[in-house]
Amino acid sequence: MAYSKEQIEDRINKIKKRYKNFDQIMVTKETKSDLYLLALDYDNEDHYLKMDSNGQLFVQFNAQWKAVKNFLYRESNQ
Repeated sequence: MAYSKEQIEDRINKIKKRYKNFDQIMVTKETKSDLYLLALDYDNEDHYLKMDSNGQLFVQFNAQWKAVKNFLYRESNQ
């Protein structure tokens, strides 16, 4: 699945809305099923995120991907 610019922006906006500590979120890599992101918080600390095709968000912690609890992306109704 290739993500359109609108789909990527919607996903980033949902993450920013839920986690207000992120100043910037950038796409670093895109695969058929996953979207890899770099999120910078207001203290300029890096956070590596991954969102799979099911909308589950993961954060990289100690070189492993950990699922973020209480966050599941759902497509916006347009």
